[in-house]
Amino acid sequence: MKKIGYWLDNARWISFPQSLLPGLVAFTLAWLEHRGAGFNAVLGLLAVLAAVLVHFGMNLFDDYFDYRYKKSGTRTVQAAQGIRARIGKCLYLQEEGGAATLAELERACLGFCLTAAALGVVIGFYRGLSVWYVAALGALIGLEYSAPPLRLSYHGLGELVIGLLFGPVLMAGVYISACGTWSYSVLFLSVPIGLLVTNIVYTHSVIDYEADKAMGKRTFAGVLRRPKAMLAGSFLFTLLPFAIVACGVALRFLSPWYLLVWLFLPRACGLLYAVVVFMRDPQRDLPLRWWVRPVQQWAQIREAGIEWFMIRWLAARNLLMFFALMLIVAAVAGVLL
Repeated sequence: MKKIGYWLDNARWISFPQSLLPGLVAFTLAWLEHRGAGFNAVLGLLAVLAAVLVHFGMNLFDDYFDYRYKKSGTRTVQAAQGIRARIGKCLYLQEEGGAATLAELERACLGFCLTAAALGVVIGFYRGLSVWYVAALGALIGLEYSAPPLRLSYHGLGELVIGLLFGPVLMAGVYISACGTWSYSVLFLSVPIGLLVTNIVYTHSVIDYEADKAMGKRTFAGVLRRPKAMLAGSFLFTLLPFAIVACGVALRFLSPWYLLVWLFLPRACGLLYAVVVFMRDPQRDLPLRWWVRPVQQWAQIREAGIEWFMIRWLAARNLLMFFALMLIVAAVAGVLL
């Protein structure tokens, strides 16, 4: 159990709402639309678990390939040169003073992904080839995020790939696993979810723009390059999900209950404020405001000296978290009330 906990920490478990909550939104929609008519809660929840395990495996594979090809110590050099860069990545590897080898990291990556694959085989046995097709697409996209030959995260496509993977692909897989069929409602709601997941990674790339540029990593922020264009991207990814939901309600495709997500617009504005502050003055520190919370492991974050980064990352993650939870509440209220 200690070994599992160790690798969960290294897999950055605090990011797991990024895969858990889109899966739960799809699971809830499947339950509401097909309860008593082919809905299987066990298969749906197994699909959600598989998505989370794949997420952890992807995080570790990202470390594996980043360390293998670029060496995480690059960021330490950048910090010494005055670039505000995170220097806490891959410290668990022995060559960085940690307690694991590259071979052990590879086994952990495979352990998470093969366990998810086994769950996918079980689900596919009951739901048919469609589940396996979705799983295969997700596995291919997820692996090529950081692995050769494509290494999409190094060529400006990583953020968009993550949004596709954790939005439409993940939610389609969970929905089909839970009820064996497809729905336009899950497709529609997977778009704002995917955009908010994209926003987590995009916010990351905006903050890490100079460091990524110095190590030859071209993120979507690197494609945009100009500060005004990068800020426009932040506004688009942060605010467009609210507009999509409002359009769905206006067109009577969604129930008015879904407008409850607009309660979290102040959180979105807080995130945008934090990004604007960083773009104007990267060295300026921000206090831990309400729109950032909840936070985890804050003492460790401060000890690592990355609170300036995590404040923005947590704000983006928590916006997705509250938005997805409210979608679940709205879906239930629209059907049962």
